[in-house]
Amino acid sequence: MMTKLFTRYTFLNQLFRQTSCGITRTFQGLFILLALLSIQGNVSAQTYCAVTSNTNTGIYYIASVTTTGGSTNINNTGTVASTNGYADYTSMVVTSIAGGSFTVNASSDALFTYKWAIWIDWNHDGDFDDTGETVYSLLTTTGVSTITAPVTVPAAATTGNTRMRVRILRDWATDPLLPCTNNLYGEVEDYTVNVLPSTCSGTPAGGTANAAAATVACNATTSLSLTGSTSGAGITYQWQYNSSGTWVNFGANTATQTTPPITQPTQFRCRITCTNPGGSSSNSAPVTVSVTAIAVNLGNDTTICPGVTYTLDAGNTGATYAWNTGAATKTINVNTAGTYSVSVTLPSGCSGSDAITITPGVVPVNVLPATTDLCAGETATLNAGNAGSTYSWTPGSATTQTINTTTGGIYTASIKSVHGCVIHSSTNVVIRPLPVLDLGNDTAICKGDVIPVDAGNPGYSYTWNTGATTRVISATDSGDYTVTVTTPYSCVATDSKHIAYLPSPVVEGFNFVPLFYEDLGKVKFAALRPRDVQAYEWDFGDGSPHSTDPEPLHVYSGTSYYNVTLKVFNGCGDFSISQVINVDLATGIVTLSATQADMILYPNPAKDQVIIDNRSKDIQMQQVTVFNILGAVVYDHKASEGRQHQLSVSGMAPGMYTVRILTDKGFVIRKFEIVK
Repeated sequence: MMTKLFTRYTFLNQLFRQTSCGITRTFQGLFILLALLSIQGNVSAQTYCAVTSNTNTGIYYIASVTTTGGSTNINNTGTVASTNGYADYTSMVVTSIAGGSFTVNASSDALFTYKWAIWIDWNHDGDFDDTGETVYSLLTTTGVSTITAPVTVPAAATTGNTRMRVRILRDWATDPLLPCTNNLYGEVEDYTVNVLPSTCSGTPAGGTANAAAATVACNATTSLSLTGSTSGAGITYQWQYNSSGTWVNFGANTATQTTPPITQPTQFRCRITCTNPGGSSSNSAPVTVSVTAIAVNLGNDTTICPGVTYTLDAGNTGATYAWNTGAATKTINVNTAGTYSVSVTLPSGCSGSDAITITPGVVPVNVLPATTDLCAGETATLNAGNAGSTYSWTPGSATTQTINTTTGGIYTASIKSVHGCVIHSSTNVVIRPLPVLDLGNDTAICKGDVIPVDAGNPGYSYTWNTGATTRVISATDSGDYTVTVTTPYSCVATDSKHIAYLPSPVVEGFNFVPLFYEDLGKVKFAALRPRDVQAYEWDFGDGSPHSTDPEPLHVYSGTSYYNVTLKVFNGCGDFSISQVINVDLATGIVTLSATQADMILYPNPAKDQVIIDNRSKDIQMQQVTVFNILGAVVYDHKASEGRQHQLSVSGMAPGMYTVRILTDKGFVIRKFEIVK
């Protein structure tokens, strides 16, 4: 601008020198000052030069001018030539940021070849002759009716609205292609470029999209806003929604927005762009807005029993229906288990769905037999099974799973499962007789004998405690014999019989005790350890009658040796044993014969102890009794063993003593002396 002022000042000064003859120098400086002030005032108030061009409105005109890449763009299509070759379209604006870019697309009437030029007043000084203000120039003789002119906004461009001039000339025109000359062939159009300050760079922060309502009624809208995103000059906003896998743009270039009507769950986000050179775009974190589905209720999951049909109703009259069975009606009838689902869509596009699972109902199982055998005198328990079900018995009114009965007849249970499935189960109770069982009285068995035991009841089954399963068994030993007899109807009777084992009778000998103080020669006899003896027979060896008493008394008439025989009896046989005894009426004793009682005492006389030594192999000592000279018992002990006994005499007074040794064959009498 200063250069332009200085040039004009030089021109005026020269003019003044050439035309100021006779004017004093006093006025020369004043004139120059006034001229400069006039020039400066004209620059401040300067308007863009007005141009005229082709006056032939039928040819050589600009047909359309559009821009792309700006945050707002020019869209001037279908124009015709102005009457004076110039058109003012400064109301149309392309917006870009300092350092940004956009593209001018222009076309002509295409009848002849043209020269093209575009100028933009970047510094807003009212002209187009500064460096860089010619943004496009095309001088060609090959005829170009359409151009694409990329424009880069200088980073130092003055912000705000400035003028863009577009001009064409016919190629053979000799007039120069300048922004302010009047030319014969061509047209000029002016537009506005709005340069925004450049305050963003690189990739802006996408931030997070927020919705005023996370869930809305079907076909409703909600407000969207951003938090945490980059804002300011150079930032543009493009809102998008995604309901089917594809992001779709909607809305204006604002940081807040209202959604379109929502009929299904939808994601929303904003694409934030820095339009400065080197700037890029980023997406905000999306927000999902859910839709309250329309109410569709097929009911709770349930079960189905054989022969039952359910009607499923999706409701919402007037909607369209899509069942997974293929049906498209409001209701369907089902009689089998499975999962049934339906999607319901209203005319508004709002939809909802529901599903119901129908499982097979538990059908009771008939567990009662056709016939129930009831043994006489017993109780039958009838069990309808199917635990957890409900029951109703007839006859009677029992409601339990089991009932007890002692009488025959037909019994029926109505059984309903937890799912309501019902069956009727019956059984005929028949009274069956018990076996008649008698094994007989208890008895005894001799060695080698065999006794048959018969359970009777031909054709039944038998279980003996011996393991036998036959009707008759042979008993060869003593014991309890028990049999269980079972009829074909499982009626059972049990009986037992005891068979004792009766061995041959036996005694180990007999004792004899003289009772001469009662009657001279009187002796009492007793069997030693009799076993299994049922009867006795005594032969006293003196020709007297035999005795059958177990412990007989017999009086001998004279002193002598007598062979006494004891014979014992039972049902299985007899046993005899004999001993020779010495009856001495003079001494009043009865002993075994010397040959049968070979016993010695030593030492004799003794001081401390006496050893009684039994040398008879077939006699066993049992009891040792010592009498003093007065006949008093001073010692009475069980024999230490059958063959020998140690008799302590250290506490006895000196003198003669009699020892009576009880053996298993009778008594043996001996004498010994104690000395000090």
